[in-house]
Amino acid sequence: GPDIQISNPPPPLAPLPQRHFLQVKDSVSLKRAAFGDLKVDTMEFVIVCEQETRTETRVFKEPIRVKTPWSLPVSVFKPRMKDSDAKDFYDDNSLLNKMFIRDWEWLEKKDKFIGMLHRENKSNPAKLSPEEAVQQVRGMVEKNYDKIQSAFEYYAAMGSGSPFHIQLNSYTTFLEDCSIPDPESQGIKRSDCDTVFIVANYLQDKKGKLYEVNDEHALMRFEFIEMLIRVSMAKYGKEVGNPDPVVAMDNLFQKNFLPNIPEIALLDVNVFRKNRLYKEEVDAVYKKHAAVLKAIYSRYRLIPKNGGLRKKVMYMDGWMEMMDATGMIDESFTILEARLCYLWSRMRVVKEIDEYERYTAHTYVDFLEAIGRLADMKMIPTDKELADAGYTDRHTWMKDEQNSPTPLIPRRPSAHINAQSERPLHEKIEGLLEIIFRALWYDGTNSGQEFNYDGLAGYMNKLDKQLGP
Repeated sequence: GPDIQISNPPPPLAPLPQRHFLQVKDSVSLKRAAFGDLKVDTMEFVIVCEQETRTETRVFKEPIRVKTPWSLPVSVFKPRMKDSDAKDFYDDNSLLNKMFIRDWEWLEKKDKFIGMLHRENKSNPAKLSPEEAVQQVRGMVEKNYDKIQSAFEYYAAMGSGSPFHIQLNSYTTFLEDCSIPDPESQGIKRSDCDTVFIVANYLQDKKGKLYEVNDEHALMRFEFIEMLIRVSMAKYGKEVGNPDPVVAMDNLFQKNFLPNIPEIALLDVNVFRKNRLYKEEVDAVYKKHAAVLKAIYSRYRLIPKNGGLRKKVMYMDGWMEMMDATGMIDESFTILEARLCYLWSRMRVVKEIDEYERYTAHTYVDFLEAIGRLADMKMIPTDKELADAGYTDRHTWMKDEQNSPTPLIPRRPSAHINAQSERPLHEKIEGLLEIIFRALWYDGTNSGQEFNYDGLAGYMNKLDKQLGP
């Protein structure tokens, strides 16, 4: 019969839960159909942005910056390396040697001068040839040339005429200072000395550059040397029993020139530059006031006396006019000292005659040096001295000082032409510039206005333009 398969009955379903765990449409009904009838909801997706901060550390290795040491080639004095004949910041021995060679070349062109040396040598026991005798005299002059040059500048400044020539009155002062004239002598009385002055001034050639720039009534640099040689021969030469020209010259230097000439006449211009001027603090002061100082320098480039366009440099007449405008000349600071400030501040020029305009001019850097020398010579009160005397600025003090019968502030011994200064130069320059700037501002045009430092450069530029190009 048919196969009959007997199977176990299916297991019963699990009992329904007593509550809904899912979201159903009818959450109250516990019937089986209610458990599968799920509720459909609209889903909303939300994106939330949160800022994430990350800290990143980077290490950079920077080179250590070391301040470049101050030096003259980066200072306001730098142009001297290019513009000066020395190609340096100092008038060194090499430059002086070139100056001497140039001066001697001019002397050798004077036949009467060479003839005089030949005559003086005739009875020389050394039996030198005329040429050898000239060379020996040349060597004696070269040996003392630095002192001769310094003395020439000093006595040229002293005269009443051009400060680049020695006038007769300053020549006479030189003779007296050195005790050269002798009223009892046969050849060196005062009248003999006057004759030497005339002979040394004599020009054979009345043409050319030398004749254009030479004052026939005053001694130029090379003529001053000729005068010294002729005076030495007249005082110590063959007329007094000495037939050797070199011995005669040495006697003049050792017995008259060196022992008697004022110390200030032999001043070494490089000492001030080295010890006082060429300093970082001084350089900083000049750079700080550069705009005003350049405007003043240009404003005092004066129109030439003979007419024509102004030169690009300052000359002595402009410097002295500035001295007058700022009230610098007084009982404590003379015209001679103002002239010496100018002369000592020039870098020396080899060709006195061929480059006479350069020889007599001030570059801007020379002008800055002259300001420094002026500050060192003048009495410049400190801030404390000014305040103790009841003043707020140095210009007002100076005007009152010059009108006072007694000093309003005691004058220090260092405020002198050749005295050892006690204060740093940059402090004195700042004080001097305060006086100069205010004096130029209150020149009459701005007398009713308050001092305006920022406007001073513009005011100077305005006056400069009125003088022409």
